[in-house]
Amino acid sequence: MAAKRNRVRQRARGTTSPRPLPVQPPAGDDVTDTEPVVVVTPEQDLPLRPNDVQGKRAHASVRAFQRAAMQWAYIVRNRRRWAGRDALIRDQADDAQKLIQRHFQVGQADLGAVAQARVAQVAIPFRTETEGWENRLFPWEFVLSAATRPLRQGHPLTLMRQLVRDGGTPGVARTPRTVLYVESAPDKLAEEYDFESERTLLQTALAGLKWQETRNPTRAQLQTLIERLNPDIIHLAGFDTHQGLRVIERSLSGERAPDSSPEESDERQRPPWPDGYILSGAVGTGGGTYDPVDAIHLAKLLCAGRQKPLMVTCALWNSASRTCPLIVAEGAAAALGVQDSFDDAVMESFLSAFYTHWRLCDWKLADAFSGAWEKTRQRRAMVGTGVVLWSDRRLVGADSIAMQARASKLQKRLAKESEQLILPDQVTPGEVTTVSIKAFEELNYSLLHNRRPMFETFKFVKTKPGRMEGITVFVELNAGGERFPYRKRFDITTNELDLRSEIHAPLIGDLVRSSREPINTSVFVEVTWADKVLYRDTHAVRLLPADQWRDNDEDRKWLPCFVLPRDPAVGDLIEKAHRYVRVLRDDPASGFDGYQSVDMEREDPTEDVDLQVQAIWSTILHEWELGYINPPPTYSRELDSQRLRTPTGIFNDRNGTCIDLALLVAACLELVGIYPVVFLLEGHAFPGYWRSEDAYEQFLKAKFDQTPKNPRDAAVTAAEGESWISGKVAYDEIVREIDRGNLVPLESVKLTENCGFWEAVEAGRENLLERKEFHSMIDVLSARTDRVTPLPFVEVKS
Repeated sequence: MAAKRNRVRQRARGTTSPRPLPVQPPAGDDVTDTEPVVVVTPEQDLPLRPNDVQGKRAHASVRAFQRAAMQWAYIVRNRRRWAGRDALIRDQADDAQKLIQRHFQVGQADLGAVAQARVAQVAIPFRTETEGWENRLFPWEFVLSAATRPLRQGHPLTLMRQLVRDGGTPGVARTPRTVLYVESAPDKLAEEYDFESERTLLQTALAGLKWQETRNPTRAQLQTLIERLNPDIIHLAGFDTHQGLRVIERSLSGERAPDSSPEESDERQRPPWPDGYILSGAVGTGGGTYDPVDAIHLAKLLCAGRQKPLMVTCALWNSASRTCPLIVAEGAAAALGVQDSFDDAVMESFLSAFYTHWRLCDWKLADAFSGAWEKTRQRRAMVGTGVVLWSDRRLVGADSIAMQARASKLQKRLAKESEQLILPDQVTPGEVTTVSIKAFEELNYSLLHNRRPMFETFKFVKTKPGRMEGITVFVELNAGGERFPYRKRFDITTNELDLRSEIHAPLIGDLVRSSREPINTSVFVEVTWADKVLYRDTHAVRLLPADQWRDNDEDRKWLPCFVLPRDPAVGDLIEKAHRYVRVLRDDPASGFDGYQSVDMEREDPTEDVDLQVQAIWSTILHEWELGYINPPPTYSRELDSQRLRTPTGIFNDRNGTCIDLALLVAACLELVGIYPVVFLLEGHAFPGYWRSEDAYEQFLKAKFDQTPKNPRDAAVTAAEGESWISGKVAYDEIVREIDRGNLVPLESVKLTENCGFWEAVEAGRENLLERKEFHSMIDVLSARTDRVTPLPFVEVKS
């Protein structure tokens, strides 16, 4: 056993060779004489040629850029880790500039020319899907914007893409006359999102065009419709294959995954779906059907008409790298999509602005895209967001300066229209606005504590130009005789106003914080305009106890709220742990000094960090003598709901569940200044910690060198919803950090089995051997940086 412990200790300290990550050469990476990528500006064409394009080093150059494409796509997908930190944003800009200058023959003067252009287009050659896929995957918009940021003096840079088809010529330009709106949310997906506001906004923006729509069509029905209508504009609303299938699988609540064979009932065994779009179809899920159409077949389907579409808009996750360029390759004049995920409100706002600008500037595509970005930037900070416009022709030329002038003029015109006052006594409310409000059926206290939405939907859509002033919103949450009101006045100046993130309840009453069982209550909503009632209704809701947590996509992210370093039991435990840390560090004067103990001159600079954690472990083990127990009962409608014990509750009961123990260890680590994490597996949880501040900072940058396995799967996973969550896409990166000795996992259930610290480390590592079991890692310090604070518990007993 002693020899085993020594091996485990060495691995935790990073003194063993890291386990190799799977390496498989990507398909289609042969070196060809394909034309280089070209950055087109109003003044010049800038070819981006790799430094090594001939001879033995050409193949290595191609592979190097494929790795760079994967790495930068990964950085952008994980942008929420670093987007709110100025120092990390500057680091990303420096690295982007070095990449462009190192890999391509590009100097500072060339970058300066792109920076001065304000608008540019990246022309990307296309022969087949497997050739040059890295050029389509690479996030040019972000990298070029980041590389030129120090040179642009605060001015924005708008980037578009051209797909240069081998031997192909652009179609004849024409004025759009018809729109086909496709809304596809079959089966379980219909419960996930309401597309009504998106549809209304598009109808308003494209007023004057012939509108056709279809909902939940099959593949054959959609093809027949396109062949008959030959629409100029096709708008796809719904779910891409990756997002949609995850939603379907999650909603099955333990049923066999619909796309698995009987002998593979575990959905985690199925291979990743390629990019695409979910239509209705023949694959059943126990009550409905769906058909995940991959990007190749989707492109052929959308271009099946005698006349190819002028524009296909994919308002879908993961649609920019593969789906959109394949649509253009099949003959569409242009396609618009998103690199990974997007905020629904931001995307609706962007699309409304894009279509409005396109119609009002005589269908000039570059004007519309540039104008939509300008308007969106005015309203929201956009860091790393990848809305991508692909075109079959050059959109940037000598008139680009005039284009900017036209866009500015149009912005002023729209701003003037928005200032025209709409008076309530001149119209009926239904003529100018629709109100869509839906409250959550259950409210989790941790969400409300972090000022997260009380409503699934709280949105206004305005169908006429002008300004509506003095909209009064009143919301009141009732809970056991206590009332928590919210009241505010708003003006509606744009086509849409989304208040979902604006409305909060100040939950400060002891009843709400100390309630032991769910409270059946209500939320009253009233929206008025002058003396006219736009909306009035009471929504039944269930307020869950403060200690109740649900392991679902929305509530899971608030687990850091249950890490309670100021719980009295944690302070008492650390006080007792001082005896242990003095013995382990062999220093009567030592204590818990966190990362101040790191000494770079020692053979193992972070050894004393491990000893501090070991002291905490030993204290819990010997002083508390805990047992394992199942979770307390809940009475939630959700099967994923669990009551969590506070450290004081664990101490009083002398037992805890896996997640209770994980949160206890994390709270102790946070109190002594060591950065904790919580690993979530499928059905299990355990803690870990960063061994140094530098290791933590490096992880935030998301600089992970992935080896691509297949170009079709290159952008499978979307960005995480919050900065402190690293999901399945980060599994290899997390394993790498553990093998390097930067991150240490601990199986905290071993506290109930009278096991030593290094045995718990070994068990924690073994927990992470199976990729399919890993769900996510939650970083507590990142959550605190984003103001996710501990819950203000009034102690309750289980």
